[in-house]
Amino acid sequence: MSYKIGLFGGSFDPIHLGHIEIAKIAKSMLELDHVDFIPAKQSPFKQQQTFFDAHQRFELVANSIAAIEHFSASDIEIKRDDQISYSYMTVDSYRQQYPDADLFWIMGEDAWSQIHDWKNIDSMKEKISFVVFSRYQNQSSSLELSQQLQSFKVQFINDVDLPFSSSHIKEQLEQGNLSNLKDLVPKVVFEQMTFWTCTNKNVE
Repeated sequence: MSYKIGLFGGSFDPIHLGHIEIAKIAKSMLELDHVDFIPAKQSPFKQQQTFFDAHQRFELVANSIAAIEHFSASDIEIKRDDQISYSYMTVDSYRQQYPDADLFWIMGEDAWSQIHDWKNIDSMKEKISFVVFSRYQNQSSSLELSQQLQSFKVQFINDVDLPFSSSHIKEQLEQGNLSNLKDLVPKVVFEQMTFWTCTNKNVE
């Protein structure tokens, strides 16, 4: 039986409990052997500055999942010389390292809706399967049936209860509402965000 690896890319700005829950669901449903969280240095679709820099985001991810068996953080995109993080390059690297493994790209429906704008997607789709999470029941009916998408190996996981997002968390951070985030992010993330915020205020 092939070794199965889930690749969970994204900005993770910051990582929150929803991300971890998605990875756990994917691991269970697809019987993955391992899941790598891969923070992007800079997403080609998110040109605005991230709240946390790349190394901070990687540190938060790594610390958040350190105690979870078969989860790890990869800095493959952060170490790359290129400023923009292209997923096809990451998949190429994993395919070279694990030529016989089954690779699965874990993503949300917003990213999936832009899939045809991804650089070198025709090459990437030949090397990996896609796992798309949706907050809504039967959301796949509007995204799955396009004739253009029939050549993709994709599985939709619908009706995932994620009542918050990284955007919501960043809004709370920008407004200084740290206390509202205590139940939305891992404890280590909350503690680190509190420290960094207080440090920045003291510097100012």
